[in-house]
Amino acid sequence: MTTVSTALKDNQHQALRGLAIGLSLIVYIAGLAYAGVRSFTLFAATIERSLLPLAVLGIVALEVSAIALPLAIHSRGTPGPIRRIPIIPGPRSGGSSPR
Repeated sequence: MTTVSTALKDNQHQALRGLAIGLSLIVYIAGLAYAGVRSFTLFAATIERSLLPLAVLGIVALEVSAIALPLAIHSRGTPGPIRRIPIIPGPRSGGSSPR
């Protein structure tokens, strides 16, 4: 079993990078969960009951887009075969395709 101290001794740069990415993912997901719960609480208290399922659908759509947009931007900025997938279409000029 690898502990934080042995991982730091083995490869300090990769361990710190992994720790930073892991902590940032935890904070991001916790922020999304807090925003979803807070939105539901406010909607449940302020709108009528018949519109609550529509509000929940909007909250879920917002949460999904908060996860998907950073992934799309990240994959568009990476070099290699992933960049050739047109997630966000780039500008085209003069009918020539970018290489």
